[in-house]
Amino acid sequence: MNFWQSLRVIILLNLLGLFTINIKSAQANPQQCYQQALPTFANSYTVDLVAWMCQGATSTIPAQCFKAAFPTFYNDQVAKRAAMVCKGATSTAPGKCFIEIIGTFYNSESVERAFKLCKVNSNTSEGYPNNSNSNNRNSGFYGAWAVQNGEWNGILRMQGNSGRMILVSNRGAAVEQKMILKLNPQGGYILDGEVLTQYVRGRYNADNFYIQQFSKDSINVKNCDDNSQCNSVTLVYLGK
Repeated sequence: MNFWQSLRVIILLNLLGLFTINIKSAQANPQQCYQQALPTFANSYTVDLVAWMCQGATSTIPAQCFKAAFPTFYNDQVAKRAAMVCKGATSTAPGKCFIEIIGTFYNSESVERAFKLCKVNSNTSEGYPNNSNSNNRNSGFYGAWAVQNGEWNGILRMQGNSGRMILVSNRGAAVEQKMILKLNPQGGYILDGEVLTQYVRGRYNADNFYIQQFSKDSINVKNCDDNSQCNSVTLVYLGK
C-alpha cells in the first residue's frame, strides 16, 4: 500500500470515527433526557412535567429545547408550556422561539401566545391537554381538588373533560354536580356545572368555575352560578 492509499484509509477511518461519535451523542434514553432537562431548583410540578416530556425520548434534544425555553425565573405556567412546546422536538428552535416571545417581563398572556406560536407538535397527555382541541378524548385534566366555596366544602374529581363535584355545607346540606370542561373564549377554562342530586332546602344553582390554569398548588378561581351570583372559590390539589 503506497503513501496516498494509506492516507485515504486514515482519513476514512477518522471520518467513520467522528460519524460514530455523533450517532452516540444523538442517541439517548428517557432517563438521560430527564437528567439533562431537570432545572437545578425544581418543584415537584416541574419534575413531573420533565418526566412527562421525556417519556419515550430517543435523544436529548427535547431536554436541550426545554433548557433553551427557560427564563432565569419561571412559574408553573412557563414550565408547563415549555414542556409542551419541547415534547418530541427535533431541534432547540421551538424553545428559542418560546423564550424570545415571552420576553423578560412575561405574563400569562405572553406565555400562552408563545405556546401557540412556537409549538410544532399536537401532543396531548394525561394532565397536560392540548388547548387547540378540548373535545379530544385524550385531553383534559386528571386528579382531585379540595373545594372551599364559602359555607360549602367538598371534592372535585376530574377525569379528562368531565368530572364530579360533591359539596357539603356546614348546615348539613349536600349537592352533587357534573362538571364539564370547556375552553373560555377569553382565555383559560370554564368548568360548567350541572346539578345531578341535591339535598337542600329550595333550589341549588349550578356552579361555573372560571379557571386560568389548573395547578398542583392552591388556586383561587371565580365562580358564577346559574343565577349570576359570583364569588371566589379555592381549589387545593390532592393528587390523582
